[in-house]
Amino acid sequence: MKYGCTSYIGNDDTPPEIVSAFLDHVNNFEEQHSNRPKITVSAILNNPILKSFEELTMDECQIEADRYVKLLEDNALVILLPDHNNARGKYRFIEKDEEFLLRMLNLIEDFEPTWLSDNCRDSMLSIVPQEAVKRIQTFRTMYKEIIPIGFEPKGQLPTKSGMFYEFGICWEGIPVSGGEKEKYEGLGVCQMALEDGEWMIQGVMIPGFEF
Repeated sequence: MKYGCTSYIGNDDTPPEIVSAFLDHVNNFEEQHSNRPKITVSAILNNPILKSFEELTMDECQIEADRYVKLLEDNALVILLPDHNNARGKYRFIEKDEEFLLRMLNLIEDFEPTWLSDNCRDSMLSIVPQEAVKRIQTFRTMYKEIIPIGFEPKGQLPTKSGMFYEFGICWEGIPVSGGEKEKYEGLGVCQMALEDGEWMIQGVMIPGFEF
């Protein structure tokens, strides 16, 4: 593709022209605002604390999801939540993707593949969750320190079985082998599927890593 990204076209029924239009929109937005200082959505919202869904009842999940959506709307930001999810599913959708990436980049704690789907895939093939974990662990051993810099949601592209969730991301890594600090910045995509009422991670591609 002209953007140099890996495409998942062919793995679902999404027409190529729809994917192309979506990426054109993202690219045009990036070009219009390329010289503006970067700021995370969390910073715009004054760094709200998202409680873990495991600590909340169904009613509390709905209250927290509504609170977060209102914060976004009050700051002229929009998030499209999946209508077919219950309150817990919607709240997990809000917190899951960013939390998964932070866990993957956090070398201080062991990586726990809590939210990995049983049907993972890389850019070409289906893979078992164990292979996805192996690739993540190999990536993590390449660095003695990983520093997350920024995360910014970009949009969602619904598919037959779930969605692609696009975001901007920036991170730095200090290689175990020595040398200069590496910096990666650009668009990332997370493939998510709804399985038994829960959003699960099938695949992740960020600058500098994918599985």
